[in-house]
Amino acid sequence: MHKEIRLTVIKQTESDLVEAEFFDAPDSFFTSITVQDVLEMSDKLDIIDLVAAKVRKNGTLTLEGIDALDVCRRVHYGVMTLTSAANDFFTKTKNLNSVATLKDYFIKKQWKVNFASLKDGRYLLEVVRK
Repeated sequence: MHKEIRLTVIKQTESDLVEAEFFDAPDSFFTSITVQDVLEMSDKLDIIDLVAAKVRKNGTLTLEGIDALDVCRRVHYGVMTLTSAANDFFTKTKNLNSVATLKDYFIKKQWKVNFASLKDGRYLLEVVRK
């Protein structure tokens, strides 16, 4: 297994891992993990804990996904209709997250937050395990 991987819902390249393959790796194994939409699509309620455990000390974790709070804000302010929010975002998710709550989660765990951004209902967060 590579020490730098991308965890995705559907494999796009041969080196990508899906959730079932990912958990075969031991804890603190990966130096860099990029997670794309898995937090929102997983059946596991503790998926964030399980993913974080796989990052080694001084390793990087990059999270990308649907920001439920931003989507709700966009509906509230008329930028997006409720129907399009449901069709484009909420019918695809099993868990709801936001960049703010994910950032707080990692700050409480004493990880370093490199950056956090939000654009068009999607978040991007990069953290480093101390």
